[in-house]
Amino acid sequence: VDEPEGTACAQVMTGRIKPTACPLFGTTCNPETPMGALMVSSEGACAAYYQYGGRREPEVAE
Repeated sequence: VDEPEGTACAQVMTGRIKPTACPLFGTTCNPETPMGALMVSSEGACAAYYQYGGRREPEVAE
């Protein structure tokens, strides 16, 4: 199954990145407008991060 374009669901699901590292987390993808399965269910990793205080990690300029 293909994941929605722009999401990092596969990397989150396999533990390679935290939900906050997904480029859509908390912006385009949130509980009101979920872009992937991990935000749709209240038990999903992204939904849990969103609900319990996970915030997008600030981008560092190089």
